[in-house]
Amino acid sequence: MAIIGLGSGDTLFASGGRRETLSLDLIEILTPQLETLIALDRARPIPGLNALLRDPRMRFITGDGRAFLMRTPRRFDVIQAEDDATRFVLVDSSLTERQAGRTLQRLFEIEAYRMLALLALPIARRQNPRIVQIEAALATLTDSIARDQGDDEALLHELTRLAAEVESGLAASQFRFSACRAYEELVVRRIGELREQRLPGIQPLEEFMARRFTPAVATVNTVSQRLHDLSERVAQASSLLSTRVDITRERQNQALLASMDRRAKLQLRLQQTVEGLSVAAICYYVAGLVGYGAKALKGAGLPLNVDLIVGLSIPLVALGVMAAVRRARKHASAGERSQTFKR
Repeated sequence: MAIIGLGSGDTLFASGGRRETLSLDLIEILTPQLETLIALDRARPIPGLNALLRDPRMRFITGDGRAFLMRTPRRFDVIQAEDDATRFVLVDSSLTERQAGRTLQRLFEIEAYRMLALLALPIARRQNPRIVQIEAALATLTDSIARDQGDDEALLHELTRLAAEVESGLAASQFRFSACRAYEELVVRRIGELREQRLPGIQPLEEFMARRFTPAVATVNTVSQRLHDLSERVAQASSLLSTRVDITRERQNQALLASMDRRAKLQLRLQQTVEGLSVAAICYYVAGLVGYGAKALKGAGLPLNVDLIVGLSIPLVALGVMAAVRRARKHASAGERSQTFKR
């Protein structure tokens, strides 16, 4: 096997870790990359890297990959080029033109749908740390709610902020996540249409996708489900806290209404007391007027007992004043009722 370009080293590591690989030539045009690996192994030994550099099956060649392949007399079963391009080798074994064309079309569709589905993977990776932070903040807020710690208004404001952040994440990612699921179904369907049969020593395309493609789709689906679950949990916590805030407000309103009722009763008692004092004062002044009138009549020559007349007039005056006050109260109550009915 020959690998052109070290790249990130994933292909070299994966190929070198398989027992089926009898020999492996790595051709890298940039000398510092190989030197950096060797220097890293010396400064900080890593078991996997150390074993890879000392593997007798490995040959590290510095130079241009195409020039090396043209000059070397060796022949390779697999040539992998680290140029971010995927290549398929299709061996025509008695295929008709229609069969070959249909097979090529399905292979191209599989690769195109796979790449389109994997567009959601970077978004899922970016969302994952954000989800972890929101989950930690939600756990702290839920614990504060359970222990009745902190101000309810502040907790509700923080939950509202978390809900907005979760909804923002859903809005930014759900379109691509849904597209990933749709493309994944197309990939599985196209692989099924190939009707592969396992050949000894050759990995089927379905198995390759199960190892390299399916975990990425599972990651996307997991992140999507975590976002939806997080949205439901935030909504439930907000609902619980809102209910508690509403109950607290209802209690405050009930206490306020009870206080207003007590004040109204006190005002009524005070009003009744004032009315009683008013009746006494009016009786006093009216009795005085009656006394002045009686004195005037007595001065005119009528034989009158002023004190007797004043004393007899007090009950009559008191009854008249009380009747007038009661009538005025009924008139005021009727006016308030008519205004309430109009409203």
